[in-house]
Amino acid sequence: MNVPFFPQPDLAMAHYNMGNGYAALKSYEEAVESYKQANRLEFDYAEAHLNLGAAYHELGKYEEAIDSYKRALLIKPSLPEGHLNLGMTYLRMGNRGSAIEAYKILKDLAPEMADRLFALIYE
Repeated sequence: MNVPFFPQPDLAMAHYNMGNGYAALKSYEEAVESYKQANRLEFDYAEAHLNLGAAYHELGKYEEAIDSYKRALLIKPSLPEGHLNLGMTYLRMGNRGSAIEAYKILKDLAPEMADRLFALIYE
């Protein structure tokens, strides 16, 4: 029997908040699992994708972080933290060109954040 799936935003938010708690405790593996569950329950939850990327970044899983940031930005292209985190992760991987592309988008969305990324690119 196939049961239709309906997004569950309240439950997704609970998992998102749990992920934030785990991240605050630097328990990034647990944070990843909580954010993934939030995304399963509400697949267009941009902030959960964003924070999933941040947890992956803290674990040194940069490819996974980039994938999560890109998913967040597909859902919410004007999310400045997504562009900032994407640029910083590209830098961590040695991909300065892609970090510059993230900067170009970010400078129109959030100039102060763009200045931070610019400083990292050219330090």
